Amino acid sequence: MKIKIIIFSVFVSLLYLSYTFNLYAANNSVSANKVYEIVEVSKAVSGELTDFIFKDDNGDKVSLKSITKNKYVFLNFWATWCPPCRAEIPYIVELQTELVDKNLLMIGIALERETDILQQKAKVQNFVDKNKINYINFVAADSIKKVLAESYKGIPYIPTTFLIDKKCKIIEKIQGGRTKDEFKKSLDNLIGTKK
Repeated sequence: MKIKIIIFSVFVSLLYLSYTFNLYAANNSVSANKVYEIVEVSKAVSGELTDFIFKDDNGDKVSLKSITKNKYVFLNFWATWCPPCRAEIPYIVELQTELVDKNLLMIGIALERETDILQQKAKVQNFVDKNKINYINFVAADSIKKVLAESYKGIPYIPTTFLIDKKCKIIEKIQGGRTKDEFKKSLDNLIGTKK
């Protein structure tokens, strides 16, 4: 009996991981637990998700909008050095797991202080691995971070989270750390997560 339970648990876990990773698959070279570098930011449209280009696992250029097409987006600006950011990440991880079937993408953009992009990427990837973060994260050079922040009319505080509908419209801007229940309430307004 125990073996059947273990086999079933492994099967469910693999099914979940496969589904989670496929959420991001504009191609099959984008993984939910990876950190990617933003290399270019598109022109912003006020009140909408700002598109950008990043390099996937194969080094090919991919646009953010290609992986968010027809999906709700939870876009979280954070940093490894930020205590309120670190405090809310476990809630985001839990919500990613719980809402995996709601066509919702959790995305993090780490605003690290290091100027060297390789150091940033390594630091954030280490944090992602250590904290079992199950959603995609990005880092960027200072010049790109500045353009990206300006496209959202500034990011004066972190964490700052944007909830975005399937048409790329920003529905809510959340400044400061939140609890899981607070996030769930906002997500219910976005996608109807109440059961």
